[in-house]
Amino acid sequence: MEKLLIFIPAYNCEKQVPRVLSQLLDPHVLPWVGECIVVNNRSTDGTEAAVQDWMARHPAAPVRRKPDENSAVAWFGLEEAVAASSEPWFRERIYRKLNAKLALFSGEQGM
Repeated sequence: MEKLLIFIPAYNCEKQVPRVLSQLLDPHVLPWVGECIVVNNRSTDGTEAAVQDWMARHPAAPVRRKPDENSAVAWFGLEEAVAASSEPWFRERIYRKLNAKLALFSGEQGM
Protein backbone atom coordinates (compact mmCIF):
# COMPACT_ATOMS: atom_id res chain seq x y z
CA MET A 1 0.00 0.00 0.00
CA GLU A 2 1.33 3.43 -0.92
CA LYS A 3 1.48 5.91 1.94
CA LEU A 4 1.21 9.66 2.23
CA LEU A 5 4.01 12.12 2.88
CA ILE A 6 2.45 14.92 4.94
CA PHE A 7 3.89 18.38 5.49
CA ILE A 8 2.71 20.67 8.25
CA PRO A 9 4.02 24.22 7.90
CA ALA A 10 4.02 25.76 11.35
CA TYR A 11 4.15 29.41 12.32
CA ASN A 12 3.16 30.41 15.84
CA CYS A 13 0.83 27.47 16.36
CA GLU A 14 2.04 26.18 19.68
CA LYS A 15 -1.53 25.40 20.79
CA GLN A 16 -2.73 23.90 17.49
CA VAL A 17 0.20 21.71 16.45
CA PRO A 18 -0.28 19.01 19.16
CA ARG A 19 -3.95 18.67 18.17
CA VAL A 20 -3.08 18.42 14.48
CA LEU A 21 -0.32 15.87 15.09
CA SER A 22 -2.61 13.80 17.31
CA GLN A 23 -4.99 13.42 14.38
CA LEU A 24 -2.30 11.31 12.70
CA LEU A 25 -2.75 8.70 15.43
CA ASP A 26 -6.36 8.04 14.45
CA PRO A 27 -6.56 4.32 13.56
CA HIS A 28 -8.28 5.22 10.28
CA VAL A 29 -5.51 7.68 9.35
CA LEU A 30 -2.28 6.16 10.69
CA PRO A 31 -2.10 3.23 8.22
CA TRP A 32 -2.01 5.74 5.34
CA VAL A 33 0.76 7.94 6.78
CA GLY A 34 4.27 7.14 5.65
CA GLU A 35 5.84 10.19 7.24
CA CYS A 36 4.85 13.59 8.54
CA ILE A 37 7.31 16.48 8.50
CA VAL A 38 6.63 19.57 10.59
CA VAL A 39 8.45 22.60 9.18
CA ASN A 40 8.76 25.41 11.70
CA ASN A 41 8.73 28.71 9.84
CA ARG A 42 10.58 30.80 12.45
CA SER A 43 7.82 30.75 15.04
CA THR A 44 8.24 33.21 17.87
CA ASP A 45 6.05 31.30 20.33
CA GLY A 46 6.55 27.80 21.73
CA THR A 47 5.76 25.92 18.52
CA GLU A 48 9.14 24.17 18.38
CA ALA A 49 8.90 23.07 22.01
CA ALA A 50 5.32 21.85 21.48
CA VAL A 51 6.43 19.69 18.52
CA GLN A 52 9.40 18.29 20.44
CA ASP A 53 7.18 17.53 23.45
CA TRP A 54 4.59 15.79 21.27
CA MET A 55 7.28 13.72 19.58
CA ALA A 56 8.75 12.71 22.96
CA ARG A 57 5.31 11.50 24.10
CA HIS A 58 4.71 9.60 20.81
CA PRO A 59 8.10 8.17 19.79
CA ALA A 60 6.59 5.57 17.46
CA ALA A 61 4.70 8.17 15.42
CA PRO A 62 6.11 8.73 11.91
CA VAL A 63 6.87 12.42 12.58
CA ARG A 64 10.05 14.40 12.17
CA ARG A 65 10.73 18.09 12.25
CA LYS A 66 12.64 20.66 10.28
CA PRO A 67 13.16 23.57 12.67
CA ASP A 68 13.50 27.28 12.09
CA GLU A 69 13.27 27.68 8.36
CA ASN A 70 12.31 30.86 6.59
CA SER A 71 9.70 30.93 3.86
CA ALA A 72 11.30 27.91 2.18
CA VAL A 73 8.59 25.57 3.49
CA ALA A 74 7.11 25.01 0.04
CA TRP A 75 10.53 24.43 -1.54
CA PHE A 76 11.45 21.88 1.10
CA GLY A 77 8.12 20.12 0.60
CA LEU A 78 8.56 19.99 -3.14
CA GLU A 79 12.11 18.65 -2.86
CA GLU A 80 11.02 15.91 -0.44
CA ALA A 81 8.02 14.92 -2.55
CA VAL A 82 10.03 14.79 -5.76
CA ALA A 83 12.83 12.84 -4.08
CA ALA A 84 10.29 10.35 -2.72
CA SER A 85 8.83 9.73 -6.17
CA SER A 86 10.03 6.59 -7.86
CA GLU A 87 8.77 7.78 -11.23
CA PRO A 88 11.43 9.58 -13.35
CA TRP A 89 8.73 11.13 -15.58
CA PHE A 90 7.18 12.73 -12.48
CA ARG A 91 10.46 14.33 -11.40
CA GLU A 92 11.15 15.61 -14.92
CA ARG A 93 7.66 17.05 -15.30
CA ILE A 94 7.74 18.78 -11.89
CA TYR A 95 11.18 20.30 -12.46
CA ARG A 96 10.19 21.50 -15.93
CA LYS A 97 7.07 23.21 -14.55
CA LEU A 98 9.00 24.63 -11.60
CA ASN A 99 11.68 26.12 -13.86
CA ALA A 100 8.98 27.71 -16.04
CA LYS A 101 7.30 29.27 -13.00
CA LEU A 102 10.63 30.50 -11.61
CA ALA A 103 11.43 32.11 -14.96
CA LEU A 104 8.04 33.82 -14.99
CA PHE A 105 8.45 34.97 -11.39
CA SER A 106 11.96 36.32 -11.87
CA GLY A 107 11.15 37.94 -15.21
CA GLU A 108 13.65 35.79 -17.07
CA GLN A 109 12.70 33.94 -20.20
CA GLY A 110 14.01 30.69 -21.64
CA MET A 111 15.21 29.01 -18.46
